[in-house]
Amino acid sequence: MTFDQLDAFLAAVRSDTFFDAAESLHITQSALSKQILKLEKELDLYLFDRSGRSAVLTDAGRIFYEEAQGLSAQYHRALDRMQEFKTASRLSLRLGTLPVLSQYHLTGMLKDFSSSHPEIRLSMDELEEEDLTYGLKQGRFDLIIIRDLFLDQSEFQFYPLSSDRLVAVFPSDHPLAEEKTVSIEDIAGEPFVLMHPYTAIYRLCLSLFQDAGIRPDIVRTARMESILSAVTLHEGISLFAEENFNLFRHDSLVSVPLEPSPVLKTGVAVRKTGFRSPAAAEFLRFMRTEKSL
Repeated sequence: MTFDQLDAFLAAVRSDTFFDAAESLHITQSALSKQILKLEKELDLYLFDRSGRSAVLTDAGRIFYEEAQGLSAQYHRALDRMQEFKTASRLSLRLGTLPVLSQYHLTGMLKDFSSSHPEIRLSMDELEEEDLTYGLKQGRFDLIIIRDLFLDQSEFQFYPLSSDRLVAVFPSDHPLAEEKTVSIEDIAGEPFVLMHPYTAIYRLCLSLFQDAGIRPDIVRTARMESILSAVTLHEGISLFAEENFNLFRHDSLVSVPLEPSPVLKTGVAVRKTGFRSPAAAEFLRFMRTEKSL
């Protein structure tokens, strides 16, 4: 039994003739009759008495008509709800992002996208790297704004938006504050106040120390604002992205570029496989135009 057969049967009951029923479904009368015959064959019952000049419902047909109305209504209601869901999916964009939009001048880009696409409802959540990649895998986000550090390039497609570098942050009276650049070896003996362990910057710092054979003295980890206060009070020095420091610049602190420094790329990541909503595809197209990606 198919829903096409149910609809053919219901149309035949509700119309004056099989011809009118076929017209209402935009099919031929022959196609309508075949659908009803298949239904009767499966049920092993006659639903219409065709002995007279016009077909009329049998007793079995009248009982089946009561059941068929509910089945058909439920089926079409489900179709309508799925269509509403598809429409909503096309017109919504769920974006996960690191808290980096201001320092990389991405807030304006998102505002321009929303202004030029008023039909797309953009929602955003600020999270750290692990939560962002997990959310993207689980379908919580359509795309994420993240650094490419430790991003699995076999699983995600990455579109860079901006580049940055690591800097060492000192109190302004620190002996190294006047240097043009410092190396990881230059600061090996310093106490460090670093970003939280769940951040990619923290893991990058540990990787740099490990590659240089250095065991760092990490006195504590904290958020950006607390790190700056700690360095100001000479608790230690820190390492983080230069644009982060520029955003929270403090008169009593100095940043000195780390050389050599890995390139810190921030951009949009999407899954390489799986469904990509039209809204997400349009956002990527917009970015390529704006950033010449």
